[in-house]
Amino acid sequence: MTVAFFYREPIALDRVEHQKWRLLPINDVRFTATSAAAPLVWSEFAEACLEYPIVFTKSDIGWTALAVTGLADGENLFVDADGRWSGRYVPASVRRYPFVLSQREDGQLTVCIDKACEQLVTGEKKTKSGAAKGAGQELFDAAGEPSPWMQNIMNMLTDFQNQAQATSAMVERLSAAGLLVESNLEVSLQDGRKAQLQGAWMVNEAALKTLPDATIAAWFHSGDLALVHTHLISLRNLGPLLLRRPV
Repeated sequence: MTVAFFYREPIALDRVEHQKWRLLPINDVRFTATSAAAPLVWSEFAEACLEYPIVFTKSDIGWTALAVTGLADGENLFVDADGRWSGRYVPASVRRYPFVLSQREDGQLTVCIDKACEQLVTGEKKTKSGAAKGAGQELFDAAGEPSPWMQNIMNMLTDFQNQAQATSAMVERLSAAGLLVESNLEVSLQDGRKAQLQGAWMVNEAALKTLPDATIAAWFHSGDLALVHTHLISLRNLGPLLLRRPV
């Protein structure tokens, strides 16, 4: 499956250059409208499995867990006509927008922001709402230090990054144990509608049953086994996901 993760023009935040930037509340999530999935971290599995299929994808930087939000490239069935997220649970990767941590060449992490975010007030432009420069939450104070609001954002980004690394390591353990297979999942409804989820990695239940008892016990105590089961349960959401597609 092809996945884009929301950011059209990410740039590193600079306390001097961007000192006067502000951000209005983001109530419109159409920035996700062409993303068929959203990244998840392990602590979200219990909530996310109740309404999203959870699958895995691999890139040069490791494994990522995904909440599937569409069954075709460029489709997000959780964004309604008014730009609202229609799911009960909103993934943290959506809630952190327009901020994200990026790794520099020296290995350090830096806070980035999507300059294309329509709720960003930069002084170079006004938002769609016509907000002036003084509106919204300030990113930096008069001394160029992160504002208290921005510090909370930075803490959230750090927590998400740590959990993303732990999630990637967990999925790597599944892969090393020979449990992951890349599959195309067929989903069909009684009214005749059909769709296919292509190129997603998931746990092979038959392989899971052959794991040594010692591995099962270790994964039970570490919590990995519970995450595997939430993933398997979540695949039942493929039918309800297709139901969200307009007839």
